[in-house]
Amino acid sequence: MIQQTRMVEDDNDHRTYTEYVIKVKFNGQSWTINQKYRSFCSLHDSLINQYPSLKFPDSSYQFAQRSIQDVGSGQHISSGTTQVEERMRNLENYLQDLALIPAIKESVQFKIFLGISQKFPEFCESFQSSLIPQDFGTSVNSS
Repeated sequence: MIQQTRMVEDDNDHRTYTEYVIKVKFNGQSWTINQKYRSFCSLHDSLINQYPSLKFPDSSYQFAQRSIQDVGSGQHISSGTTQVEERMRNLENYLQDLALIPAIKESVQFKIFLGISQKFPEFCESFQSSLIPQDFGTSVNSS
C-alpha cells in the first residue's frame, strides 16, 4: 500500500523528485520502501519483457502513456488533486493488480521491487544475474 509521498533532492543535480512510500507486508513482517516513478516504469518494462504474452491489467495503461513531461510537475489535473496524488492512486492500483497475477506475484522482479529479496533472500533463490536490487532503485526501511 502506498502510504504517502515525499520530496527528495538529488545529491548530484539538486533537482527535486517524488518518492512513493510503500508499506509492504510479507511472511508476517512489514516494512516500507521508497520508489521513484521511474522505478515503477522499470518494473513494468521488465515484466513486459519477461511475460510478453501476459495480459496486463488496465492500471498498466499509464505506463504506455508516459513521457518526459510526466516526471511530476505537481500541476493540478482534476478536481483539485495534484499530479502526484493522482499518480499515487494509479500506482497503488497497479501494485494491487500485479499482486493478483500469480506469475507476477512470484516473479523475481516483483520481489526485488518490493524489497522482499533483501528481507527474505530465500524467497528469491532463482535470481538471475542480470537482476539486482539497484535495477529498480529499491531502498528498504524497517518498520
